[in-house]
Amino acid sequence: MHYLASDGTFKDIDTNLRLHESGAYYIIDTGLYNVAFTGDFCKGAWDVAYEVPRPVKQKYHDPSKPPAPATRIRSKVSSYGYWDVQKNRYQILEYAQSVPPVVSGNTISYPQIFNDIDIRYICGNVSVKEEIVLSQFGRDNLPDPAQYGLSRANTYFVVAMEFLLTPNNINVFARRPNGKTPIKQGNNFGFDGDDPIEFEDADSTLHFFFPKDYAYAAADSITDFSNRVSLRRYFYSDRGKDYMLVGVPWNWIDSAPEGDLIIDPTTNKDVRLYDAGNYGSDTKLAVGKFPNANSYKARTLVKFDLISFLLKNRK
Repeated sequence: MHYLASDGTFKDIDTNLRLHESGAYYIIDTGLYNVAFTGDFCKGAWDVAYEVPRPVKQKYHDPSKPPAPATRIRSKVSSYGYWDVQKNRYQILEYAQSVPPVVSGNTISYPQIFNDIDIRYICGNVSVKEEIVLSQFGRDNLPDPAQYGLSRANTYFVVAMEFLLTPNNINVFARRPNGKTPIKQGNNFGFDGDDPIEFEDADSTLHFFFPKDYAYAAADSITDFSNRVSLRRYFYSDRGKDYMLVGVPWNWIDSAPEGDLIIDPTTNKDVRLYDAGNYGSDTKLAVGKFPNANSYKARTLVKFDLISFLLKNRK
């Protein structure tokens, strides 16, 4: 797979992480997005920086004009705990620990970021998958929410992250069946749900998004992950900082098949296209439209003369 570089040429995407010359970060900067991971989790700096270098629909720009600013989301894991969705109360169970990463190809792992909980990131061509891995031993050691005066039925197991968006005028929406709803009013975030989250600029260009994500039991692959559960996200702002809780119902953890549980949020660059199709003998394939755009994106369509082939090989 290729990407269009800033010099107007197509280059190979390389999703293998490499150590930055500073020695402080592992990075990818040869693709549709840039990403940097800290070399030592929880040392005060941002753990992850995900950046879209330019607006999705901007393939070329006038060299005499400055390029459009990059869109970036930086985040750091702060703690995990229980969130009572009815009381809107977050009970911290443990703060994140400083750990060095383990890097292999396109995957970077931070083992034991919490006791019996690992976090790993898998970098693909258009997305970064974050996997929060809760081991069976960790599940066995989770306290009963009732110990903290929380209802089991209303409690979620969540990981808390602080995040920062730049530029700060990026619009953020929840994508719902009847349209999109803003989750940022002024400088403050407010959202609770499992809808996809989209990050747009003022002209409705979609830069990246969080899809509807799930958690599943690693041992549940034999049933095609039929027992998976939707992730719930809670965005809020407090004293000038922005936070996100991501998690699953405590009752699901308690009843899921034995073994590791994978909580699997993802950050995707916008490459989604709609209404794909081709018509009759047209020499191009219309692969769809960008969201909120009227024009189709056409790609060359490879055609085969199957009638001649069938006649030639007919017995």
